[in-house]
Amino acid sequence: PGGSPAAVRRFKEGAEKAHAMLGVHSLECFDIGDFEVTANAELYRQCIAAIRKHRPDIIFGHWPAEYFQHHQMAQMSIDAWNQARWNCSADFGAQPWTAQKYFHFELNDLLPQPTHLVDVSAEFEDKMQAAAAYDAEGGHLDDWQDEMRARARYYGSRIQVEYAEAFKQSAYLPTKIKEAEDFFN
Repeated sequence: PGGSPAAVRRFKEGAEKAHAMLGVHSLECFDIGDFEVTANAELYRQCIAAIRKHRPDIIFGHWPAEYFQHHQMAQMSIDAWNQARWNCSADFGAQPWTAQKYFHFELNDLLPQPTHLVDVSAEFEDKMQAAAAYDAEGGHLDDWQDEMRARARYYGSRIQVEYAEAFKQSAYLPTKIKEAEDFFN
């Protein structure tokens, strides 16, 4: 069912609704169903073009060891992060752009050794409402509500707040440090 055109439309509509609730300014959906994600030139072009179009300072993406369909998309987004900065990829969209950082987030599986725990206590209920809006038609996230809350409480306990979310900074591209104090930014 995840690959059917109706499912793709439903998930896209849910994603748009959820992102709007969270105040996200741009969302790129490639209208690809589950089981249809494959690393190919066209999808790389779309990923690179999206990075160059929106020129983000930071990219957030799936952890590559997640649910199998997220493996390829996660790896392609990491590769696109790297390739979007290359002049030789000029035919893949606008001028080259380098996002300074890439952070993985968790969805199904726990991140091994997160590098950042972000206090989301004030926004956590908004996140839960956005997740419910995303899945309003599907019902596949119903069982995750308790798990999402438990994880957020656990991560929050690690930094002495009510709720936190885990991220792992990608080391695929090294962070450029010019001055010693840049380590602390």
